[in-house]
Amino acid sequence: MVSEAQVLKALSNDKSLTLFDAIALEGGDSENIMKRSKLNRKGYYLRISALIKSGLVEKRKGRYYLTSFGEVALEARQLIGSGIKDYWRLKAINSIGLELPQQERNQIIEALIDKKEIKELLLRRAHDAVTKQNQQQKNTRAT
Repeated sequence: MVSEAQVLKALSNDKSLTLFDAIALEGGDSENIMKRSKLNRKGYYLRISALIKSGLVEKRKGRYYLTSFGEVALEARQLIGSGIKDYWRLKAINSIGLELPQQERNQIIEALIDKKEIKELLLRRAHDAVTKQNQQQKNTRAT
């Protein structure tokens, strides 16, 4: 079984991410991917081996492809990339914290964030945080 640490390690540097992206885009033979990723032979095979061992990539008929798990990892990587693009907007939302009423906070999230998955995550987390805060207040009053 593959561990989270193993998967993250396989994707932990720019060259590995470039290789992973090249396979995702082209799903091709070693020579084309090696040229696209700008790696030497040793660096290429070292990284491709880690991607295969982590279950992200497989080789079929001499060509490399993302596995189903690799597709999930690619989607997660793209979500992280979107979060990085919205970094300052996310910081602004953090600075607001739970000080505003939930409805106003939700409106700010809706206005600032474009990516549906990030927006849904933030709205869900905000709702969960308010629910938890209300529960803690009830527990404090009960004691």
